[in-house]
Amino acid sequence: AWTVLRAFPRLRAGVSRTWDGLLGAPEGPFVFGVVAGQLALSVGVSCVVFSAMPHVQDEIGQFFQARIFAAGALYATPFRYPDFFSFYAVIQTDKWYSQHPPGLPLLLAPFLGAGVPWLLNPLLGSACTLLVFRLGKSLFGGRVGRLAALLMLFSPFHAFMSGSFMNHTPTLFFLLLSTFLLVEGTPGGARGTIAGFSLGLAILTRPLVALALGSCLGAVGLWRARDGRGRARVAMALAVGLVVPIGFFLWYNARTNGGPFTLGYTVADPAFHRLGFSGAPVPYSPARAWIKTAQLIRGLDAQLFAWPLPSLLPVWLFFMLGRARRRELL
Repeated sequence: AWTVLRAFPRLRAGVSRTWDGLLGAPEGPFVFGVVAGQLALSVGVSCVVFSAMPHVQDEIGQFFQARIFAAGALYATPFRYPDFFSFYAVIQTDKWYSQHPPGLPLLLAPFLGAGVPWLLNPLLGSACTLLVFRLGKSLFGGRVGRLAALLMLFSPFHAFMSGSFMNHTPTLFFLLLSTFLLVEGTPGGARGTIAGFSLGLAILTRPLVALALGSCLGAVGLWRARDGRGRARVAMALAVGLVVPIGFFLWYNARTNGGPFTLGYTVADPAFHRLGFSGAPVPYSPARAWIKTAQLIRGLDAQLFAWPLPSLLPVWLFFMLGRARRRELL
């Protein structure tokens, strides 16, 4: 693209005018256009590419649980011959339910009742784009916020995840909302409580990811408080917000999995899903953890924007050249 723009000055000038127009447009129409474009793109992916139905095993398991919730139950009763209905992501003991946490199925249940289950993740994906804009503007100014929103809009990775029935998009939304509430304005009081509630919903959806990132977000909120009393207010607000979703999660686990701290993954396959450096068929180790992390980063590097160059190259260069300040590092 750079070579083409260098070879055709008029095209380069047109692209430059378009870019300046996007960054210089009134904020309201710009934000509306980007968010509406994200919604239309994600709905198109969901309805056209994925035929408005789940495909991956994890999607099917959570969709099944959403149908159970929509029927007003926590679990279903297995059929007489359960072997004919066995499925990877579904548990069949004396109860019939999904191995996944209940966050996404709870959100999906009312959309199932309305006949539009395919609409949930596109709405949340569009809200993620809006939150990225607000975060970028709050931390680094309006131009950075607009650029971040445009990158979200043109990310095929974000579009496909927002068009799916996976629980990644709801988790991203809840974590972004918590981040926004803790970063912009005073993190204590009602903002801190809502941030804690949103973080609790993320834990209810993808527990380990939310716990890992949520601990970092909590540390940022405490760091932004000016003194010990402010930190105490932030901690109390976050704790109050966490009570309801975490309490529900523990109750749900006790009713379905047999214990408040027992996850469905453990019930489905104790050897494979056990936490720590163990597991089957190949024991998990710190070395394998580093390899897996590198593989995931490489996949994100290739798929985030699907550029011929690594998508994360600007980020690596920014940090390697020592341009990052404490705010960027956080």
